[in-house]
Amino acid sequence: MFKHTIKILASIFILAGITLFISCQEEPTLVTPDEGQRNLSKVSTFVMPVGATLVSANLKIFTWNTTGNPHNIGIHKITEDWSCPVTWNSFNNAYNPVAITTFNMSGGGSHWNTIDITATVQAWLNGESNYGLFLKHVTDALGQFLSNEWSDPALRPYLEIVTTAGTIEVEPLYDTYIQSIDPDNSYCDEEKLYVGLVEFPTYSIHKHILIRFDIEPQIDCAECEGKVSQLTLQYNGGSNAQIKVVQKKNNVVVFDAMVAAGGQFTFNGTDNGTLGT
Repeated sequence: MFKHTIKILASIFILAGITLFISCQEEPTLVTPDEGQRNLSKVSTFVMPVGATLVSANLKIFTWNTTGNPHNIGIHKITEDWSCPVTWNSFNNAYNPVAITTFNMSGGGSHWNTIDITATVQAWLNGESNYGLFLKHVTDALGQFLSNEWSDPALRPYLEIVTTAGTIEVEPLYDTYIQSIDPDNSYCDEEKLYVGLVEFPTYSIHKHILIRFDIEPQIDCAECEGKVSQLTLQYNGGSNAQIKVVQKKNNVVVFDAMVAAGGQFTFNGTDNGTLGT
């Protein structure tokens, strides 16, 4: 177990392994450390930093295996709200049949796929409904990807978002596959994701992937008075730690608790409701 003590000074700083989310009149803003200040740590929710713009957004998903013909996959926008558990029947083909892009997952055995979905993420940031992505085979073959349940976190899917303020990796809110052969079963806890078509003499099986990321529209920060009232921090260490935050004025402890690796914690200022000037 590690122990971190943070003292809030007049100017806010970033400790190695800590990501800050500043509240400007109760609106959260992500503050990204400079390049080299820490290794990237995946976040579960992305909010565009105030004043930043989107440069690119790429879906990263790892191929475990593929069989059959050169495997082309279409990526479509999902059109209805969903969460896990979800099944073939409950999903009910709620996707736009026009693909936003396609990619080929064949070749070289296990490997990473990088798919540009910048335009789609920009639309989500502009306020378009975000229900995630639907992966559907274009050619007749079967492919296996690794899911967010895979034992090695380094091989799990993620969304790489590059902004003018830095690069953020976003983990899926949900990812799963559905299949026609078992239309009322959910596979949200599976370590692998399947997409494609399996044909038999008397019937065929369709498998599709659903993946969803929590991308929030950019919040326009109102004019601030120069004081921070609330901070949300993310601890990026590799193991649980006791986190203690001390406000400079009167050495008031504003937070003191155990935080899990990758967990977030929030505290409020006590200097007339702020963290000082």
